[in-house]
Amino acid sequence: MAFDNRKAGLENGIKIYLDVVRIVAAVLVLLGHSFYAYGISVLKDDTYFPPVQSIAVVAFFWLSGFLMAYQFMNWGDDFSIKEFTIHKIRRIIPEYWICLLAVLGVDYLHLWMKPDGYNYGEAFNGLTFIGNMFFLQGVPIDGIGTKIQIFGSARPLWTLPVQWWFYFATASVYIVVKRKKIRITDLLFSAFIILLGIVLLKEFGFIFALGIIGYFLYGKISKCLGGLMGLGSGILFLAYEYLTRQVFSNYSVLLFSISLIGWAAFFRDSHYIPPKWLRSAGLISFELYLIHYSVIDYISDILEDFNALFKFSLGIAISIIVSIAIFIIVDRTYKKIIKKLIR
Repeated sequence: MAFDNRKAGLENGIKIYLDVVRIVAAVLVLLGHSFYAYGISVLKDDTYFPPVQSIAVVAFFWLSGFLMAYQFMNWGDDFSIKEFTIHKIRRIIPEYWICLLAVLGVDYLHLWMKPDGYNYGEAFNGLTFIGNMFFLQGVPIDGIGTKIQIFGSARPLWTLPVQWWFYFATASVYIVVKRKKIRITDLLFSAFIILLGIVLLKEFGFIFALGIIGYFLYGKISKCLGGLMGLGSGILFLAYEYLTRQVFSNYSVLLFSISLIGWAAFFRDSHYIPPKWLRSAGLISFELYLIHYSVIDYISDILEDFNALFKFSLGIAISIIVSIAIFIIVDRTYKKIIKKLIR
């Protein structure tokens, strides 16, 4: 996911820590899906330990809650829903839409080279593409009796509407409550967004809430206690996972979140200056998260008879290269266009 943690107000140690969590989560998703696609060792189905891509999803949602609380606390009193919407569009849409186009290209190539091996025909159409453009995947369509599916092979896109609409629902409520004079347009918009949030959020609201709580707690915990919390809760989390393999259970999420909060407190006052490659890796984590599954699925099918380790390495390499290319395109051209259009 795309997170902006380089604004004033966060300590240097926390900026680095959040970058590392984000990078590790993106890598875990990439590795977990690669192990599954290529059937490498025992890491190939839902029974393996640890379920790395699911752990990464929890980390992404926790990060969203943490940074959402940070943003809310740094808004001015006159901050509006319109300004929030413009901010999120500038921040997310350019990278997201280019990644969708990249998925479209990979899937077209897959269909052209080996149509019999493409398993997402029902989700590869204009309705799903447009619906995914506006974060509507998973939203019921009135009169059709179904939901807008995730577009094509881009399976990780299921998390984006949950985060997008929860961000908007929470921001809408916060802005309306904070204002002394409530506007009817804000109330109507908030009601609509909250409804979408209820439809999509499900059990992930607890993870968001723990991220928000983490933001308010990490500064009040000593480094020593934070280290103990991070290590102790991390060990308990792994033990619980080993016994139950239920990453999204409340107990599992709580233990994992306590560990993240503890490590945030531990690294808060760090003056470590990360190498340039680490900062660069953080910048492409969103693109890598969105595009990797399509690349992995394509290679798994097209190179079906090749060695699994070769496909594993090639899939990771191509995913990283494509992610870097998308980031360069967005950063140098597309994002500048969006900023000119939305002022």
